[in-house]
Amino acid sequence: MALLCSSAPLWAADTALEREYKIKAVFLYNFTHFVEWPATRTPPAEATAERPAIICVYGKNPFGASLDYIHEKQGAALEVRYPKSANEAAACHLLFIAASAQGQMPSLLASLKGRGVLTVSDIADFAHHGGMVGMNTHDNKVKLEINAQTFAQEGFRSAQLLELAEIVP
Repeated sequence: MALLCSSAPLWAADTALEREYKIKAVFLYNFTHFVEWPATRTPPAEATAERPAIICVYGKNPFGASLDYIHEKQGAALEVRYPKSANEAAACHLLFIAASAQGQMPSLLASLKGRGVLTVSDIADFAHHGGMVGMNTHDNKVKLEINAQTFAQEGFRSAQLLELAEIVP
């Protein structure tokens, strides 16, 4: 959360929704550091300029410039992409599925099985429907839900995330 503390300009004069997505953007970045990726993928925590951590947003970007701001602060070891297909999404370490792509969610999740892509969304019941990490807002706080079965089956591990999140079936 060091990034969160060092980015005062990121928070200036925002609406509640803008603040929410800035916080969610920081969560996405932090997931790249405290989640262990399957052995088949280079872990984002070991990212370099030649092999950056790749955070992607599928669908209409709800983050505004927040992810780009984080990219600027973190340098070349992080890349932000906006894939247009499941094939392009397979190159991501972490894929945030925006609400605008909800209709594509089942086929997208199916096509990413076994590809080492951490799937995250704030679509209602995302983790209940096979996504790995749901990010929901309750009482102005971002709450995490994790589908521990899917998370583990896909080869991901994180004691920290499992401790912070509500486990869903």
